[in-house]
Amino acid sequence: ERFALVLSSMNLPPDKARLLRQYDNEKKWDLICDQERFQVKNPPHTYIQKLQSFLDPSVTRKKFRRRVQESTKVLRELEISLRTNHIGWVREFLNDENKGLDVLVDYLSFAQCSVMYSTLPGRRALKNSRLVSQKDDVHVCILCLRAIMNYQYGFNLVMSHPHAVNEIALSLNNKNPRTKALVLELLAAVCLVRGGHEIILAAFDNFKEVCKELHRFEKLMEYFRNEDSNIDFMVACMQFIN
Repeated sequence: ERFALVLSSMNLPPDKARLLRQYDNEKKWDLICDQERFQVKNPPHTYIQKLQSFLDPSVTRKKFRRRVQESTKVLRELEISLRTNHIGWVREFLNDENKGLDVLVDYLSFAQCSVMYSTLPGRRALKNSRLVSQKDDVHVCILCLRAIMNYQYGFNLVMSHPHAVNEIALSLNNKNPRTKALVLELLAAVCLVRGGHEIILAAFDNFKEVCKELHRFEKLMEYFRNEDSNIDFMVACMQFIN
């Protein structure tokens, strides 16, 4: 039955799915038409190929300038696709053939390293343009991961990935309080599942080593003291600590 296929593609919680099943045939047909009218703009491999091309180190400076502008646009489109497309699209993005989570985590790591590198002195104009773009890229990568984690299937993949939670935690090393609040929101969600606390502690041990902290959570407490003007960050921080 076409309605059953549409319903399964919407990834609804059981109570909402039950409500839609009670629709009369006319309403069910309207829902089928609405869903089938929506055409997916790009298949998952389109975004994966573009992200992989951005990771290619053998680009010329001219190509790099163009790439800096394009990467944020591609990531924003990917985030919208992950958030609004049916669950089959998301599963295809994450499947063993496409390995979309691996590519996204690799790009997040690349963007964070670029931000750190770009704060070094020299060649200011190019570096400043890259710095702004890569900071945006880090933020949108985290939004993409949030969209993936909204699905139980995606959440489980992130939890079992060898580097994903580590890279999410490292994104706290960021001057944008909105990015930090978003990161803490995802980390708090990890804490709520079985084995989550151990994963989070391991991620902050890694953060301590990478960011040269003396004590675990040192930078987080520093941010908490200094970001008191940003309500979203303060709320996210308290929720994570609790």
